[in-house]
This record gives sequence, C-alpha cells and structure tokens, in this order.
Amino acid sequence: METVEITILVWCLSCLLVTGIGYYFNFIKKEETIERPNLELTQQGSTTLFTNDGKWLHYHLKSWDGGMNWYCINYNMKTKEFKILGEVENIYPGLLNHLLSWNKLTKHVIKNDPIDLTKSEDLEVLTEAGFTITNTE
Repeated sequence: METVEITILVWCLSCLLVTGIGYYFNFIKKEETIERPNLELTQQGSTTLFTNDGKWLHYHLKSWDGGMNWYCINYNMKTKEFKILGEVENIYPGLLNHLLSWNKLTKHVIKNDPIDLTKSEDLEVLTEAGFTITNTE
C-alpha cells in the first residue's frame, strides 16, 4: 500500500469513529437521560384568616415532588441557612386546605364573576373557604 492509500484509509476510519461517537452522544445517550418537568414548587405568603386570634401567620412552603408533599421551611438570609421545619400538616394543621380553598374561591370568581348568594355552587365555595353563611330573613 502506498502512503496516500494509508492516509485516506486512516482518514476514513477517523471520520467513521467521530461519526459513531457523535451518534452515540446525540441519540443513544440522550435516550438514557430521563427528562422530567421541574417538580419544585413554593408557596409563600401571610394570612390573618387562618388564625383564630387574627394575628398574622407568615408561611414559606416548599414541595419537591410536584405538590404531593409540602414542608414548612425557614431560610435565614443572613446566614444563608435553609431549614426544613417539618410537614405542613404537622406544623400548621389545616393550612394547606385553607390555601387550596381560597385558590378555588379565587378561580371560581374569575370564571363566574361575582359571588351570587342565591346560587348553591357559590355558597359551597364560600363555605369551603371558611365563611359562615347565615340567612337573616
């Protein structure tokens, strides 16, 4: 074999090798990577409606599994310390249900306009959000 033939053969083998490696990383390795949506959720806020004494409750909640399990957390800005205080239902029993019912009430009003106290569906949403409905007639 001449030097030119060997050079062309080495060049062709190199191209095949590079193409094979590119194919591996672009297609085969990509299939091995599990793509999943971002499952980290955060709810942070304050409410006086959850407490019986009307005092402010400040909460910072986090879920790492798309909302299946929620935890109360505390983040110290000065020390950059992040603490998981525990499951929300153990720290503030009923808070998640309270927040969900208020979200449901908000969505209901956005979809259906103002609350109509003559409609049973509207009364049900208000009751779930913690309102007591009394007939004064």
